[in-house]
Amino acid sequence: MSRRCKLFVGCLVATGSIAQAASAGPELSPEGRETANKSVTMEQVPEAARKTLLDQAGKSPIRELEEKVVDGQTVYEIEIQVEGKETEIVVAPDGKLVRVKRGEGPNLVASLSGNRDRRRTFKVDRKNLGPVGYNAYFPLTPGLKLHLTDGTETVVFSVLEETKVVDGVETRVVEEYETKDGVLVEISRNYFAVDKVKGDVYYFGEDVDIYENGKVVSNSGAWLSGVDGAKFGLIMPGRPDVGDQFYLEMAPGAVERVEIADVAATLETPARHFRNLIHAREFDQLDGGTSEKWYAPGIGMVGDDRMRVVKVELTSESAAR
Repeated sequence: MSRRCKLFVGCLVATGSIAQAASAGPELSPEGRETANKSVTMEQVPEAARKTLLDQAGKSPIRELEEKVVDGQTVYEIEIQVEGKETEIVVAPDGKLVRVKRGEGPNLVASLSGNRDRRRTFKVDRKNLGPVGYNAYFPLTPGLKLHLTDGTETVVFSVLEETKVVDGVETRVVEEYETKDGVLVEISRNYFAVDKVKGDVYYFGEDVDIYENGKVVSNSGAWLSGVDGAKFGLIMPGRPDVGDQFYLEMAPGAVERVEIADVAATLETPARHFRNLIHAREFDQLDGGTSEKWYAPGIGMVGDDRMRVVKVELTSESAAR
């Protein structure tokens, strides 16, 4: 959603064969424990794993190759350089890709077990979906505005009175207004619907305008559920729990998955110190990128990777929640 994938997706762009790295292997999460680690030669790696590692490395020289045991299971990790960034590629013995991590990101050591089903389809009565309803961590109350910045880029998320019918469902419009060094770079209109019975919030797509010198130069990243095979995804369950996994984008060129990492996180921001947050970790299934988001009850997103909320504008209705 939008060029930065600000709401839910971290846009770490890989090149070459890495860009095709849609993981089919086990997932790593930060709770894992590494109990063994040793350097090995490529000849010591199982054939299937060796082929995947070499395919992913492409022409990049392999700087390091290690065999690790994480939560009792063996994985193989190589380190290469991609566009000047240290990149770690991890595969299982059967050759399935586990993780591609570039630069700073979540810890590599992670759990290989306990994953819940990753929901791609959602059993939902469309009669219950609409722009009106309530989710504690993703309120869609018109008038709510969240201002986030990392000191250079600033994004203002505004829940509008406006609605739009997408894929036969009336959705709420949430506008993202992004500037860099005070200059407008993007405006996107994101479409969400809430299940008034369960409180689940679904993402139905976005329209995007990318600006240069005050003029729209691209609509890259735009998609709508029901168009060109795109399907709506889930952004926030009504009752999120640690380990929940679900897809939020399933569109041409955009396949994103979310995992709930914590339901009682804390975060320090310029606005205030937040407690009892939902910490969501997002995975780009196409380029291997990851992103971290934090959601506060009654407010919504207060942290987006290095961006932090600096101002919250609440209507009397949303504040009363």
